[in-house]
Amino acid sequence: MTSVSLATAAVGLCVLAITVSGQLLPENNISKSTEIMTDVLLKATSDDNFNYVVSPFASSVILALAAEGADSETKSQLVATLGGELPDKNSYKEVLSTIKGYSLDGFAQNKVVLKNFLYVYKNYSVHESYAQLARDYYLTDVRSVARPDLEMKRAATNSIAADDDESTADFKEHALLIFNGLSLEMTWPKSTWHKTSMSWNGNVVKAFGAAGNFAIAQIPSLECTALTLPYKNTDYALLVLLPKNKDVSLNEVLKKLKPENGIEKLTKAMTIKPSFVTMPCFQSSNITHLKTVLQQGTQTNSVFTESADLSKLSSDKLYLDDVVQQANLRMCVDGTSSSSLTSSAFTSQRVIKESVVMDRPFAYALYNVANGIVYAAGKLEQPVWEDTDDDGNGSDIETIDI
Repeated sequence: MTSVSLATAAVGLCVLAITVSGQLLPENNISKSTEIMTDVLLKATSDDNFNYVVSPFASSVILALAAEGADSETKSQLVATLGGELPDKNSYKEVLSTIKGYSLDGFAQNKVVLKNFLYVYKNYSVHESYAQLARDYYLTDVRSVARPDLEMKRAATNSIAADDDESTADFKEHALLIFNGLSLEMTWPKSTWHKTSMSWNGNVVKAFGAAGNFAIAQIPSLECTALTLPYKNTDYALLVLLPKNKDVSLNEVLKKLKPENGIEKLTKAMTIKPSFVTMPCFQSSNITHLKTVLQQGTQTNSVFTESADLSKLSSDKLYLDDVVQQANLRMCVDGTSSSSLTSSAFTSQRVIKESVVMDRPFAYALYNVANGIVYAAGKLEQPVWEDTDDDGNGSDIETIDI
């Protein structure tokens, strides 16, 4: 019988552009920073009715690396954004070392990859001590690269300045870029996951479902149902927050979220129940400008102005131009993909006690159960799905011996 699996793939790209100025559960600080970023990032979209996905961990890495190069008020604001204490660089090294390459199960299906880069444009520099710290603790590839268009702009600007002393010779250009790429592909245990369809706002959409033992809880303070779907042979799981009924909007749930009442507290409230879960197939792709989000949702501001103190990063006068992140997620039944999702244990449908049908907007977070770090988070407002050549055409149901 042809195997049918549930597939998910998330990719995050976070870019930090620095501009020249004319002038671990138990809780650890990294998990705390990703809980805070999840809260800030999702709340920033609470009034927007569109699908959204982002990587809190990628954001944490970039902001921590920026904080390492900052001083005075600039550093204080970045550290406050990360939770009040700069996560220990040795902790980042440990986490990054674990996921730097492939993390494979016996079937070579589970994969987590994160790569960091710091590109310095020639004619600008970073302190060697900072570059070495980036290499040693943030596993960042530091390179000096040429930028021909920069030289052309300099020549043109200098020419104008020679003719007109009042003309602006202090045009701004990126001096360096710090960016990372995060990719996750995971598989859940074999189960009775099957292709199906469901109704969403009166429209029939592609979906998948399974009977199994799922960790579920009703959260009165958030007016939602919370459940987790663990990945096969890994410490990763998907947490889903589903408004308790269609009269409760997802925006209301998101506005009630608090970092201190995050994943650890939600999961502790859960109990394992024989249940049937149905979820729509969906995909999402977003670009997030963290500058706007941070300025509106945190006290981070000076780093984005010419008063920024990044003196531990460079002797050049630099400030943070923006932090831009692109993230993508795709989730559905896929018979050929190596990325998939399911519950950790399964049971006969005869003892099903609860049914969770995700037929309305919900929020989700992909996190590491062992250390609490949130790698991807987002919300689904409307299922969007495009079939690809990789989508499976196998049997709809795989029978599993219980």
